[in-house]
Amino acid sequence: MRLEGGASGTDSGTDGGTAVVKAGDATTQGEGGDASALGGDAAGTDENGGDAIVAGGAARGTGASSVTLRASEGGGSGSTLFPAADFLKCNGATGNVEAVKKADFQAGADFGAAANFNAQANFNALADFNSTSNFDAQADFNANAVFNASAICLGDPTSPVKPGLRVGPQDAEPSSPDGGDVFYDQASGLFRVYSLPRTSWISIVQNIVSAVGSLGSIVDGGVPTVFGGASAVIPANTLRVGSTIRIRCGGSITISGGGRDLALGITVNPGAPAGEIIEIRNTAAVDSGDDWYIEAIATIETLGVSTIASMRSVGSGGIGSGGGTVANDKMNPDYKRDNSVIDTTAATTIQAYATWLPVADGSTVQMNLFNVDISL
Repeated sequence: MRLEGGASGTDSGTDGGTAVVKAGDATTQGEGGDASALGGDAAGTDENGGDAIVAGGAARGTGASSVTLRASEGGGSGSTLFPAADFLKCNGATGNVEAVKKADFQAGADFGAAANFNAQANFNALADFNSTSNFDAQADFNANAVFNASAICLGDPTSPVKPGLRVGPQDAEPSSPDGGDVFYDQASGLFRVYSLPRTSWISIVQNIVSAVGSLGSIVDGGVPTVFGGASAVIPANTLRVGSTIRIRCGGSITISGGGRDLALGITVNPGAPAGEIIEIRNTAAVDSGDDWYIEAIATIETLGVSTIASMRSVGSGGIGSGGGTVANDKMNPDYKRDNSVIDTTAATTIQAYATWLPVADGSTVQMNLFNVDISL
């Protein structure tokens, strides 16, 4: 079906005439007449119906054409005439399909595997993707897709197969961030958010590491030696004033000889000036089968490099009989380090360590639990 109208333009440069297909207007009282553009019905068996095509005219050079769908929203009761307004526009100049009014995708709307919402897709405050709208595996909301106000991503409420939201990993910090921007850091495996007060990226962190099992053992050695099986790395510029780090670790002891002294502790950036957060030492003989534990809390007091940044920490621990209970009967009073320097602008490594003194006789201390949590 083809509808044409209006005189053609001349070679001297006049525009082509306008074609209008319009149903009849109501007169004194009544609704306006409907206008329909329909493809033809098929005949016979397994034949397609005719397509209905609405198209703008072919442009030349830098020109373009568009197709606009309009409707009258009406208003309050009365006789006021409300002209039709734009609802949807296929804009040839920009190459976009522009939903001018609220786009309402109802509960069963299905955006399939290759749905692509690219860099400038803008879903504004009233865009409504209801609970069962389905954006399948490869639905792609690229760089600057915007879901304003109350955009909600819902996953399967029970027995989930797909997550409610997936953020693709990036190998570097975005170069033009704004406050509240979030990305998934491929290197650290952490989400990072851009903080306007600090004008920097900070990590969204809860649990840095939680490890159990055989996490390293230290045999003899008269110098502090870290357990090699577990450590926690806090990315640079993650900590802020008031950030709290909580560390818990523990394990078992095997004695080969006698007369041994044992020191256990938690250190920040081993070998750096920060030194220990906490250290405990035995006050009575350590026996095979004894267990040990340490728990400490450190709070960031100032930010920056090691000359000005600091944290205050306090903790407790125990060395004692095994069997699932650690008594404090073989440990000196809790050791507290009031202040340690720390460089918050660089990555921070937290590890547990042990020191056997004074002789080498094959005694072993084992770490079986190491857990670090951060409250930013």
